[in-house]
Formats: sequence, C-alpha cells, structure tokens
Amino acid sequence: MVGFNEQEAVVAELEKQFSRLDEAVANLQRVRANLKRYKASVLKAAVEGRLVETEATLARREGRTYETGELLLQRILEERRAKWTGKGKYKEPAKADGMGVVPEGWTNASLDMLSTDSGYGTSQKCGYENDGPVVLRIPNVQHGVLDLHDLKFAPTEFKLSQSDAVSSGDMLIIRTNGSKSLIGRAAVVMAEPQRKMSFASYLIRFRLSSVDCIPAWVSVVWQTSQMREWIEAHAATSAGQHNVSMTVLAKAAIPVPPVTEQARIVAEVDRHLSIIREVEAEVDANLQRAQALRQSTLAKAFEVRS
Repeated sequence: MVGFNEQEAVVAELEKQFSRLDEAVANLQRVRANLKRYKASVLKAAVEGRLVETEATLARREGRTYETGELLLQRILEERRAKWTGKGKYKEPAKADGMGVVPEGWTNASLDMLSTDSGYGTSQKCGYENDGPVVLRIPNVQHGVLDLHDLKFAPTEFKLSQSDAVSSGDMLIIRTNGSKSLIGRAAVVMAEPQRKMSFASYLIRFRLSSVDCIPAWVSVVWQTSQMREWIEAHAATSAGQHNVSMTVLAKAAIPVPPVTEQARIVAEVDRHLSIIREVEAEVDANLQRAQALRQSTLAKAFEVRS
C-alpha cells in the first residue's frame, strides 16, 4: 500500500501525462476533420471545372477544336441505344433532375443517360457457409469501391448468368437502410471481377457506359457533397427505414466534361485522394498509439509495488 503523498504524486503525474495525450488526440482529430474538408473541396473543384485547366481553355489557346461534353453525350446515347436489352421498344433515358450551371464545353446528363442498364439485386438468401456465387452486400460498398474482405455466398443451386454477373463498369448503390447516411452510397467496379458475383436486393446496379472513362468520372461525381445532399433530399422514409428508388437515382444529374478533361480531372483527384488516404492512415495509427499509451500508463501507475 502506497502512502498518501506517493498517491498524490502518482495522480499528479497521471494528470500531466493524460493532459498531454488529450492535447495530442485533439490535434489528430482536428487533422482528420481538416482532411475531410480538404477531400470535399477537391471533389467540389473537380465537378465545377476548377481542379484542372478546362479543355475549352486549352483548345482556345492552342487554336484547335475539341469534342465537347455534348458531343460525347451523343456518342454515349448512341451506345446506349445499340446495347438496349430491355423488352419491347427502346426506352428513352430519364431526364436529369437538379441540373446546375456547367463550365464551357461541358453538359449535363442523367445517370440513366450514362447507363446501358439498371436493376435490383437478388433476394436469394446468402451465407458464409454456402459455395455458390458471391453475393455483394452493404458492407462490401465502401469509399466508392468494392471491399471484398467480408463475403457471403449464394447456395450452390443459385444460377447466375454471365450477363447478370457483376462486371467492370457496374455501379452498385445502397437503396435502403436504417441509416440515412448510408443510402445512396455507391461502389464503382473498375476492374473485371476474378470470380462470379451477384448483389443483394437492397443494392441497385447501374451498368455505366463503357465509352472512355465514364465509370471513373461518375465515381468522382458520386462522392461529392452536392450529390450527397441531392440523394438525402430525394430519399423516402418508412417504418424507420430510409429508401431511394431506382427511378429517383436514374434522374441524378451528372455534369459531363469533354473526355480528355475527364481523364485529367480523374487523375488529379486520384493524386489528391491518395495523399489524403496516406495521411488518414497515419492519423488513425497515431490515435491507436495514443489509446495504447493511455492504457499502459494506467497499468504502470497501478502496479502493485513490492
């Protein structure tokens, strides 16, 4: 049993050490908040034509012509018509809702215009113990891409056709959840999956146009705060569940720059986001170290002294 004076000294030292830890943690949390704001500002600049020099400006300076966003959209719509697989007569795409002013050389399109197909996922029951095709779920939709660490599978008898299987260019969107912040979150499949995959009924798939870098561009637009606000404003709520329908999502407005400008923007966004991810990982590691240090300091303070 330590004496009263020694107890006071231990408490005083703990308070000093924890005060330093609290300050360090607060600083790390501020860095994380600033990174979130920085990411939002990068994405906002990207979809407003302020992140890189526009193709219109470059073409004017170089005295040349270029394919505008409007001409690119015409190419995409031609592909959409050519790849039509629906029943009956070709169905014209939905018009965009909430279109904003776009830079010179850009145009607006709906998500439907930039997709060749859309549909809901399977209601087939899946589980870890099954050995059928993978069934992608909400936990697999993370930060704009697929996270394949936690997979469930359909039963062996579940038959998945090649055309229905998830493929490169597919955009999977969460359509229903108890958390409003999750609905509308999406993952764009950038590479052809190495195994057959289906997706659950609470996800919606839009099969994005294969023209140029449309999938990568739509992924950038979908991560913006403007898109997040639009989705939440158009969500429905029933019995504690938030929902966004395929019909609503089809009307989401997507700004379309010239294709060469898209490629430059996507590359610049990737560069910024890569730096952000690296710093975030370091911040998270330091926060874990701070927690571990707090625990070890407490353990040492209350060791039984012999």
